Amino acid sequence: VDSNFSCQLKLQLIWFDQRLTYNNLKKDSNYNTLSEEERNKVWTPKIIFSNTEKMDGLKNDERAHATILDNGNFLIASDDSLDNAFLYKGSENPITLTRAYKVDFICNFDMMWYPFDTQHCFMNISMEGNSDIFVDLVPGYIEYKGPIDLAQYYIRSKDIQREDITVAIRFSLGRRLLSTFLTTYVPTLLLNIIALSTNYFKDFFFEAVVSVNLTAMLVLATMFIGGKHTQIKIHCNNCAL
Repeated sequence: VDSNFSCQLKLQLIWFDQRLTYNNLKKDSNYNTLSEEERNKVWTPKIIFSNTEKMDGLKNDERAHATILDNGNFLIASDDSLDNAFLYKGSENPITLTRAYKVDFICNFDMMWYPFDTQHCFMNISMEGNSDIFVDLVPGYIEYKGPIDLAQYYIRSKDIQREDITVAIRFSLGRRLLSTFLTTYVPTLLLNIIALSTNYFKDFFFEAVVSVNLTAMLVLATMFIGGKHTQIKIHCNNCAL
């Protein structure tokens, strides 16, 4: 079994920056969208997906979308200011950065209780380097919009929690027993019955007995090899922190 699962997700980060002051924010955050130049000037958290092969991290590129939320508190600019503006503190009005990702997470599958196994796959999000000294990751919420029934598994449960300095999103996967029995156990049983039944053929059919048994062995070997190269793909959208 490949020790990874593929996930499509939309990650939303929300943080406050007390060093910033905003002018004339709108109630609708869509009108408070930051341009690419503004996004490059604003500090962004150095987030990484810690249980990926290459430790993929947060990307603040043209596919990212940043807005500022208006929480309603503002100050009026002083009379000596050239601009007549409402001033909003960065410590009270958060920045929201959203971007879609396609990530392959490492997941160690425990097949001891196959086919009655339950797999727990994680999406671990943490700060890069020593950034966790200055930033605390706080779990938000997770929303799964994909199908509950997957190719070989189904989504039993999902949750998000903080573990030390890491935010862990867990998917618990249960195996679909009907699919496993119909595609593995039933064909295996039938092939073995067919192969064993050739023991009762007369000696005249020796060549047919050999051909049937060899064919059954090859098919069983192919099924066994095919079962070892199974990849789980989870399509997850809108994971917000």
